[in-house]
Parts: sequence; C-alpha cells; structure tokens
Amino acid sequence: MQPTGKPVPPARRPYAALPVLWASLVLVLTLTPANEMPRTPVWELLSFDTAAHAGVFAVLAGLGWFSLRRQRRWPWVARHVGSVTLAGSILLGGLIELLQHTMRLGRHGDWTDLLSDAIGAALAVGAATAWSARRARARGAVAGLLLAAMVLPVLPGHAQDLARARRTIAQLAAPELHGRGYVQQGERKAAAYLRGRLRELKLEPLAPDYTQPFTLDVNTFPGALKLRLLPAGSPGSAGLLLRPGIDFIAAPHSAPAAGLAGTVVVADTATLTDPARQAAALLAGFPNSNSGPRRVLVLRQRDEARLQLPENTALRKQWQAQYPVRMVLVDKLTASVSGTQGPQPQVELLAANWPMNTQGKPLYNAVELTIDARLRRNYPTQNLAAVVRGTAQPDSFLVVAAHYDHLGRMGRNTYFPGANDNASGVALLLELAA
Repeated sequence: MQPTGKPVPPARRPYAALPVLWASLVLVLTLTPANEMPRTPVWELLSFDTAAHAGVFAVLAGLGWFSLRRQRRWPWVARHVGSVTLAGSILLGGLIELLQHTMRLGRHGDWTDLLSDAIGAALAVGAATAWSARRARARGAVAGLLLAAMVLPVLPGHAQDLARARRTIAQLAAPELHGRGYVQQGERKAAAYLRGRLRELKLEPLAPDYTQPFTLDVNTFPGALKLRLLPAGSPGSAGLLLRPGIDFIAAPHSAPAAGLAGTVVVADTATLTDPARQAAALLAGFPNSNSGPRRVLVLRQRDEARLQLPENTALRKQWQAQYPVRMVLVDKLTASVSGTQGPQPQVELLAANWPMNTQGKPLYNAVELTIDARLRRNYPTQNLAAVVRGTAQPDSFLVVAAHYDHLGRMGRNTYFPGANDNASGVALLLELAA
C-alpha cells in the first residue's frame, strides 16, 4: 500500500561548512593582536573599518541565510531564516567585541563596530529575502534594504576612528622607531611614517614635503648602560645588576662613565640646611677625587634639589670635585631630554631598589657604572606641518599641534615607547585632520 499525505521533499545539502568556515576566519582576524594587523587606508566619505565590518558580516549573513534556508532538520528555522540569521550575526558580533574588550590584544570593543556588523547582516538578509520572495514581503524587504543603506553612511566616518587611532599609536610606539628619539634616527623614521599619513589624507603641505628642518643639541645614550651594586665585605661577589629603564636611568645631562668603580658615600644632608655645618665643611676642605679611591655620592631627590639652590653653590662645586659620580634616589623614574652634558656621570635609581639594613645603613657599599653618553651638537631634525584651508574665514587659522618625538633609547636594549607622550596626541591630531 502506498503511503498517503503530502510528498516529502528531497533532502538538500545545506553546505553548513561555508558559514562555519567564514565565521572562524572572522574570529581569527578580529582576535589577531593589533600590532600584527596591516595598516588600513584612510577613506574620505566613510570609515574603512566601518565598511569592513559591514562587508564581512554581510558575507557571513548571506552564507548563513543560504545554509539555514536549505536545511530540513529544523523546519521552524527555515521558515524564519531571516530573523535567525540576523540574530546569530549580531550575537557573534557582540561576542567578538566582548572578547576584544577582555583579551589583551591591543584591541578594544566598540559599539559602533557592532552596529556596523548588524547593518551589514541586515543588508545581506534583506537582499536574500527580496531575491527569494514572490509576494508583498519582497517590497518590504527592499524598503528595509534601502533604509539600511541610508543609515550606513552616517556611521562615524568623519568622527575619530578609535581603532585606527590605536593602530597609529602602536606604530609610533613600535620598537623599530626606537622611541622616536635621537638614537638610530628614531624621530626621523617617525617623521617619514607621518609624512605618508599626511599624504594619504591629501593634506596641503605648509612647507616643502610637510617638513620644516632645524638643528638642536641633544645628549644621547646610544651604547652601554650598566649599573651594578656590590655588597659590603664581598669584593668577589657578582652583586646586584640593575635594569636600565626599569630600576635606574641615566640623568638627562649625565656625562659618560667607562666602567667606573667607586665606593659609596651617603650625603650629609645637614650641610644642605645648616649654614654653620656647611661653613665648617667648606673650611675643612676635601681631597680631590683623583687623589684617592673613587667615591660615589648617594643622595635623595629632595636633597639633590636643595643642592641646586644658589646658597649651596660652593658646596655643589666642592662635591663635584670630591665625588666623580652622583647617584640620586628617586620615588619614580622620570626621564627627559637635555641639550647639554654635565661635568660628571649621574644616574637616578629607584629608592625602593636601594635596600637598607635594620640600622638604616645601605646593604651595598660600592658600585660599578658604565654610561655611553654622547652630546650631539647641531643634530638635524624637523617639524612637520600641513594645512586644511577654511572656507568661511580663509584669512584666519587655528593651530593644532602635538609633538611626535620622545625619549628614544637609553642603552642598547632599552627604549621608551612614548604611547602617551605623545603618540596618542599625534594619533588624534591625524583623526582630526581626517
């Protein structure tokens, strides 16, 4: 006997691998660390990232719609394929933004990216529904498609593109730019990168090739930078080797030191505040540093500031003659750039890394110090300048500035990235220009 009822339609292959593979590719790309992503172009009318998000999710939704429409295991899903596809695409986009927000990849979640994902998926679902429908619903889908197409261009293309700004910061802070300082021409490499960005934005140069050259004197630290603390009573000990840029830095105006070794002398701070003690110290006199064992003067940051006061000028000159090296204990390392080089080597050491015993005496009584310090005179460098001409008041102008150079390198293995000083300012300046 033949069965009765409606004939069962033949099974159709849903090709589920297509949307799954595409979704996997999207996850891999969106969870790739920011510094490994290629630089994206600058578009004038629409943010490239906005268009990319919408395009990727349009493809994903199209493949998902096609696969779910063909499957027969879940009839309800096939009947509501548009809603299911759109909801799934939005959920995946939300998951991606959540992962970017919580994982340390140099990337951040952004609700505008999720909105772009949703609009791209809606465009694909609307187009697919319009293509397959034969009734009035086709006209409604087309209307929804047109509405989404009108909404997409108003997404922030002229506002700051934060994802692009973060990539700019990552590029400026990258090791190959050497901290944008004056060792290995880091600031020139940063300038070359920024000229390319200005050309991409089609900005008018304010000077030939956007460049205003000038020269400056700058104290640099291109080579060896080494500080080792040696314990009392252990001349053969390896001591404690400190890390440049983390435990200590060379003072901006430091002179060079070629493997200098010296015994530690803690400064008598009373001579800085008591005129009678200072007068007695000056009258007593001190032997010149070249006439005996080398000594390293150790003093706190506040005492170093007092030593620079006019009333301590005589004491300062005496201590410079007596102690060939000065080590200043600071609560926080704050490097800077100097256009001069002082008369003696000087380092700044985190006070927390200068251990004391229970009697308040230092555990280390000697140091070994190497500083490769070179004063570069008339170093050729540059400013960059571009202009966007106004229309309402073309004879007036506003100046928006950010410095792109930074501290550069301190020794062969240490550089200062300078993300907040001032790669972030340069990045948002470029976004303002865009």
